[in-house]
Amino acid sequence: MTQHAHLAPDTITVAAGRPPRNHDSPVNPPIVLSSTFHETAPPVGADRIYARMSNPTWDPFEEALAELEGAALPALTFASGLGAAAAALSLVPAGGVVVIPRHAYGGSVSLALAEEARG
Repeated sequence: MTQHAHLAPDTITVAAGRPPRNHDSPVNPPIVLSSTFHETAPPVGADRIYARMSNPTWDPFEEALAELEGAALPALTFASGLGAAAAALSLVPAGGVVVIPRHAYGGSVSLALAEEARG
């Protein structure tokens, strides 16, 4: 069960993913304007490396989306549509069926065709 499960979906939409309401604190999470993150050791777990994989600016949105969906874990967002398509296609088992529009984004179609060639 999520933190705001007792609230209506429209209230969750505006409340989830925001910082705690403390005196003199921001109403919204800060925007992080960095695409790369400094590492002092090999990355492990949730360490950030590059913004395409993880970005503190996205974390509140992922938390809010998970709350709206009633999920216990944060949702996943992607830096690009092709990133999302690649993640979805990676879940299709060998011999699985994928339905994709003929006039979809060329990168997605190429990726689907490459996966089809691999089985």
